[in-house]
Amino acid sequence: GSGLTEIARNPKTGKTLVQIDEAFYRPGDIQGTCGDASKARATLDWRPQSSLEEIISKMLQHERITLGA
Repeated sequence: GSGLTEIARNPKTGKTLVQIDEAFYRPGDIQGTCGDASKARATLDWRPQSSLEEIISKMLQHERITLGA
């Protein structure tokens, strides 16, 4: 699905793992954002120290530790 009907299922069991629930939406939430570091790169000669993949890996590792998985 997409939008409010989007869900994530376990491919082996078909069990629903994640489902959208509008009850948790906040009025001030924005629908989507996308960062653009081009101005920082051009103005400050800034370069990221971590790739997107590294950041995602760190976030997942933190969640595993936090949840005890």
